[in-house]
Amino acid sequence: ANRLKSQITTNTYISDPGIADLAQYSLEVLERKAKPTDNPRQDFLDAIDAIIFDHQRSQNRQVLSGSELEEYYKRAFFPVVNIMLIGLESQFRAPDIPVLSYCQGRIYSVRDLNDDWKQGVINIPQEVLTEADLTSHSIFPEVRRNPVVRNWHRGELLKSRPELLVLQKELESSGEKITYLMGNGLIKPMLKLVDRYTSVPFLGKDVQIERVGSTVIPELGGKGY
Repeated sequence: ANRLKSQITTNTYISDPGIADLAQYSLEVLERKAKPTDNPRQDFLDAIDAIIFDHQRSQNRQVLSGSELEEYYKRAFFPVVNIMLIGLESQFRAPDIPVLSYCQGRIYSVRDLNDDWKQGVINIPQEVLTEADLTSHSIFPEVRRNPVVRNWHRGELLKSRPELLVLQKELESSGEKITYLMGNGLIKPMLKLVDRYTSVPFLGKDVQIERVGSTVIPELGGKGY
């Protein structure tokens, strides 16, 4: 990642030919489509910085506060959303529709809880872990079953749903058909995840339920979550 970042900064591509050619081509296209206020090269660099930050914090299982985690979602997703919108020649930019970035951060952090926890990428705020009497070194089953963590995750999902529905309507009424189709392609899977994992209230107890009637209740952070 650091090597690619250096090459994008200097506009000198000498690494793996496939990656270098793709990066160079993508930047050339984006810079042709960019508005005067856009900086797609910086967006690429910011996206790489987010990847590097994830690697660094995984080394010591660093925990972020709630506000730091929201800022992380912004740093991780704003540049990626910007790149998409520039490529679509949309009137929108990431700051115009921040919900798309923040909701991806919240929802996919819940979905990927298992894998992230194993890799040392902790996307549960320090405040929540403290209230739950957990640390970044707690074993995953304890984290997954903890009622404080489960309720916090449920709150993150429920908070995201109305925001996504409003964004969906905003994009639909924008007159930008391609932007709406691409945005909706991101929004619909998130809404499905939210509905799937909030369809049955969490018990708030250390109880594992796999089925109520005909409704399967998946475990937090489990496979396919």
